[in-house]
Amino acid sequence: MSKPQAVIYARQSSGCEDESESIEMQIKKCQELAEKLRLEVIGVYSDANCSGRLYPSGAEAVAELDAAFQDWHSQHTLEKKSRPGLQTAMSLLPQVDCLITYEITRLYRPVSQSFLQHYIDNQLIKHNVRIETVKDGSVNLSNFSDSLVTTIKSHVNDNQIQLNTEKSKMAMAKLKDDGIYPTMPRMYGIRYIGGKEKTVEVIEEQAEVIKFVFEQIIRLKPYNWIVREMNKLFPGRTSGKGFYPSSLRNIAGQPFYCGYMFDTRGALVKAKQMRGKEIISFETWNKVQKIMEKNRMDPQRRKKLSHPFSRLLYCGYCGARMVVGLDNGKTYYHCFHGANTLGNPDCRKARVTINLIRKPKMYTGLKDAVAPLLILSQYKELELNGEMIKKSGKLEGLKIELANFERRLEEAVSAYSEGGLGLELLQSVQRTLNGKIARLKAEIGKIENACANARQTEERAQEYLRKIDDLMKGEVEEHVYEDLLRNSVKKIRCFHDHLDFETVYGNFTLDRYMDGVFRNFPKFTYNVERAKDNPFGLRKSKVHVTYIYNDNKNENLIVDLEVMKIYEKK
Repeated sequence: MSKPQAVIYARQSSGCEDESESIEMQIKKCQELAEKLRLEVIGVYSDANCSGRLYPSGAEAVAELDAAFQDWHSQHTLEKKSRPGLQTAMSLLPQVDCLITYEITRLYRPVSQSFLQHYIDNQLIKHNVRIETVKDGSVNLSNFSDSLVTTIKSHVNDNQIQLNTEKSKMAMAKLKDDGIYPTMPRMYGIRYIGGKEKTVEVIEEQAEVIKFVFEQIIRLKPYNWIVREMNKLFPGRTSGKGFYPSSLRNIAGQPFYCGYMFDTRGALVKAKQMRGKEIISFETWNKVQKIMEKNRMDPQRRKKLSHPFSRLLYCGYCGARMVVGLDNGKTYYHCFHGANTLGNPDCRKARVTINLIRKPKMYTGLKDAVAPLLILSQYKELELNGEMIKKSGKLEGLKIELANFERRLEEAVSAYSEGGLGLELLQSVQRTLNGKIARLKAEIGKIENACANARQTEERAQEYLRKIDDLMKGEVEEHVYEDLLRNSVKKIRCFHDHLDFETVYGNFTLDRYMDGVFRNFPKFTYNVERAKDNPFGLRKSKVHVTYIYNDNKNENLIVDLEVMKIYEKK
C-alpha cells in the first residue's frame, strides 16, 4: 500500500515580524515529522525573507480586492510582492493529502481583517488537504473547532506583533531621547563600532574636512567656493566621486560633530556616543547655523562683497530699509523707497557713506566710526553666559522635574503594553509630556552649555581686549567685524545730522561730522582702564571713547559693564 503524499513549505520572516528559524532548520524538522507520520514528500518549497502577510503568486486578483492587505502594503516598502514558493506548493494540493510546515504562522500571518487566511484555507478544504505542523500538531480545516482555533491564533499573533513592534519603537525612541543613536545613521567622518555601548569613532582624515567646512562658512566664503576647495585640498576623502553642495549642507547641519544630536521631538540633547570625541565646539556649530539661516533668508546677497550694514540701516524720515550702492570704490546706503517712490526730499539726506577712499584727517566713514561699539557683542555674551551660570543652582531641580516627566511617560507606555490604556489616550499623553520634556531639555542644555563654555567665553573676551587696538582701528577680518556688529547693534536710523543706534544695551546717538556739503562721521580717541588684578579681564575694564568734532563739542562714550552704565554722554 502506497504512503500518503505530502508537500513541505517553509518561510523565513522578512524582519518586520518576530524571529523565525532558518529555512534549512524548518525543512529538516518537517522532513523528520513526515518520516514519523509515514508520509511521502513529493516537494519542498520555501520563501526566504518574505512576510507572512503576502499572498501566494498568482493570487494578485484576490489581493487587489483585499482592502486591509492593500492598506498595510501601502505603508511598507517590500522587495517581494508575493510568495512564489507558496504558490508552487499550493499547485500540488490536488496531488497530496497533507501540507507540512514548521508552524501555522509560516503558512500565513494575515493582517487583521485580511482575506489571506480564508483564501488559503479554502484551497486546502477544496482539495481535502490537512495541515501538519512541527510546533502546533495536526490541523484539519474541515473541522469547525480546528478552523476556529486557527483563526483566533492568527488574530492573536497579529495583535502581538503590533504590540511588540510598538514596544520596539518606543524602546528605540527612548534611547534616542537619552542621547544614543539605536541605529547609527550614515554620517561623514563617523564610523560605527557597535557593541553594548553602541560605540562610534571619529575618522581623523575626514575630521579635517569637517573642520575646514565650518571654518570657511564662518569666514563667510561662498558655498560653491568651499566645495571646490574641498575637492582640491581633500581628494579621495569621500566614498563618492567627490564633494557636492549637498555634502557641505549635510556636514554643516550635523550637530553630532559638536557632541549633540536631535531627539525624537527635534530638541538638541547631548550625544553620549560623542562624549570626549567632539570635532568642533557647540558655539562653532551654532554660529554656522545662524549664518546659513541668514543666507536662506537673504538669497540675493552678494557673496563676493561683504556688506555688514545691510538690514541694519533704516531711513529716519520714512522708516524704509536703506539699500547699498557703489560709487567709485565707496560703499554707501541710501533710501531708495523714500526718495524715488514717495518723492520725499528729506529721504535723500539720510544717505550714509560706509568707507572713504581718500583718508581725511578729521573725519571718516561709518564703518570706522562705529568700531568702539563692537566690543558690546562680547559684553553681551559675557552677561548672558553669567545669567546661565547663575541658573546652574536650579539645574538639579530641573533634572529632577525632567526625570519625573520621563517616568510618567514610561508608566503610560507600560500601561498601554499591559492593555490598561488605549492607543489614542497614549498618544494624547505622549504629546503633552513630550512638549514639557522638550522645553526642559532645551533649558538644561543651555545652562550646561554655558557652564561648559564659560572658560572659552572669558578667554575670547580677554583675546578681544588684548587686540583692542586692532578692533578700534577696524583691522579685523570682514567676517569677524560683521559678526561683532550684528551682535552689538540691532538697528540704525539715519538722519541728516545724526544717527540713532539701537544696541543690545540701549540707544545711542552719534552726531555726524559736518564739513561743508560733506556729512561723514567723527574720528575718535580711546583709553582703556584695566583692573589691576586682571589687566585683560573684560568684566572689570572700562573703555572711554571720545569722538572729536571740529567745533570742539566732543562726545564721550563710556562702556562700563561693572556698573552697567553703558552710554554716558558728557
